[in-house]
Amino acid sequence: MDMSLYVTNDKHTEKVYDSFAEMFKDNHFRVDEEHDFFKHFLSEYEQSCLEMTTEKVFLRGRINGKEAYEDKDLFAPPQDKANAGRLNPKGISFLYVAEEEKTVVSELRPWIGAEITIATCEVLRELKLISLVPNSSDADTLNSFRRVISAKFSKPIAPHEKELSYVPTQYIAEYFKRRGYDGIKYSSATHEEGINYVFFNPNKDFKVKIRNQIKVNSINFDFNSI
Repeated sequence: MDMSLYVTNDKHTEKVYDSFAEMFKDNHFRVDEEHDFFKHFLSEYEQSCLEMTTEKVFLRGRINGKEAYEDKDLFAPPQDKANAGRLNPKGISFLYVAEEEKTVVSELRPWIGAEITIATCEVLRELKLISLVPNSSDADTLNSFRRVISAKFSKPIAPHEKELSYVPTQYIAEYFKRRGYDGIKYSSATHEEGINYVFFNPNKDFKVKIRNQIKVNSINFDFNSI
């Protein structure tokens, strides 16, 4: 029996994550899953997976177009219309949802005056998830690999960098999907303290129904000189 103990701190966790992400710059397909990030970090998340019960309800939205949406328009997009996202490559359709309406709107990055359709997404069966969101106790812990990995995973990405910069997080999603999980819970990149979820088999696991329409009246920014 291997009784070895793996010890890390925030600086080392950052180094391991960056080394993991670096692998994808040269080769997207041959990834060393003996890398420390898999063996000592991702494996740790499986020790505390989430069980999602039926009737749990999330929210999802779309910026309105010329014609009114129907319920089916708020489902995950068809494969041929699925653009690359933080957790899905182009052509692979996942369902992105959030816990709060403000997070939904923030993730859509709307403009002032934009009108948005909000839908409820009700869970139809019990689901097993991985949570990449740090625990409340991690905020006060000197070193927390969960806090570091969450910040790396949810780091805002410039639009022109998405195709390459999203590959590591897409691989993490595929890694857990292959291991039988139904989705991932993670922190929002655009709404502080907002929580997002992505689900891998959305159209059979959810009932999606339009709830309401909203209009964006203002957008707030927080910035400083550099």
